[in-house]
Amino acid sequence: MSGLLVNPVFISKFFKDYGGAAGTATSIDLSITGIAVSCLQLSTTLGALITGGLGDIIWRKKYVHVVGFIYFLSAFFQMFTTRFATFIAGRTI
Repeated sequence: MSGLLVNPVFISKFFKDYGGAAGTATSIDLSITGIAVSCLQLSTTLGALITGGLGDIIWRKKYVHVVGFIYFLSAFFQMFTTRFATFIAGRTI
């Protein structure tokens, strides 16, 4: 994520409504950058808390396949998004 936060193309595309229309990160609101970074850690923490119980209910091998598919969908979602909110949703999923 750190490489994207300084990339002029990413900044001008996703942060244009938050002060990054010029392609520089100097005028972007820091809370928006914090949201872009921390949404993944928050969802990972919640997922780690749920994983043990769900892994016991669903067989472990089947559970790994389901989680891998969800991860693939979220990565696909992030690759082809055009809006910041959709990018955050993809990172959270």
